[in-house]
Amino acid sequence: MLTMFIVGFVFILGLIVGSFINMALARYNTGLSFNKRSFCFSCGHMLSWYDLIPLVSFIMQSRKCRYCQSKISFQYPVVELITGVLFVFIFFKLDPSFSVYYLLLTTYYLLIFSILLSIAVYDIRHKIIPNAFVYSFIILSFLGLIFEILNLKSEILNLLAGPLLALPFAALWLFSKGKWMGLGDGKLTLGIGWLLGLSSGAAALILAIWMGAFYGILILAISNMERIKRHLFPHTKTFTMKSEIPFAPFLILGTLFAFLYDISFADIQSLFSKLLS
Repeated sequence: MLTMFIVGFVFILGLIVGSFINMALARYNTGLSFNKRSFCFSCGHMLSWYDLIPLVSFIMQSRKCRYCQSKISFQYPVVELITGVLFVFIFFKLDPSFSVYYLLLTTYYLLIFSILLSIAVYDIRHKIIPNAFVYSFIILSFLGLIFEILNLKSEILNLLAGPLLALPFAALWLFSKGKWMGLGDGKLTLGIGWLLGLSSGAAALILAIWMGAFYGILILAISNMERIKRHLFPHTKTFTMKSEIPFAPFLILGTLFAFLYDISFADIQSLFSKLLS
């Protein structure tokens, strides 16, 4: 009974944070203050508290603004739901003990992955990684690693993990002049290296490349099947090999998998060996 209560509490907390993420992303780089009351972007009407209940308001209002009836993006409930589920997974991943150290560690990782989710959603919508979010992630990852080193839970050589993983992305960006890879992906990888270490960080990158390649092949195949495309993507342009695919969501998904399931580079090697044997 207590476990169900805790799961419910953590999930609701995630929904609330997800709602804040949506607000932050909608206002980021627009000149709007984060502490201004929420309002409808279509009609400008100030929203009441009952218009802002995560998930519930979206369902009760049938995906429409209560005042002007304009459609509300599915991004809002999806981000809220993902954040809620993510919070539950992270909470139990860290083996709950309810000590001060555990609560601080949990808060740290919840903040880290909230920032990463924000980066993923923003990159999907705008195809750019926002500097404010990625720099916050880099700083938090670096500080977390320094804390572990000072407490003898990590080796000082792990400081090299971030630069080593980011170097190939920075080189791709430099040689292609930004055509093959954005610099933001390199910045993101720097933080991933400091967050996960070299082995798990490398595993996260490999997983990201696999998922990105699979997604690209799948979308390319669907785009070339006109009948399916008309039903699934009626308002999109034809996808080609030159189409830009945001890579940050795959990097972040790979990071999440490596973190939750303790996937290392050795695990990836073992998987390759089994596939080839």
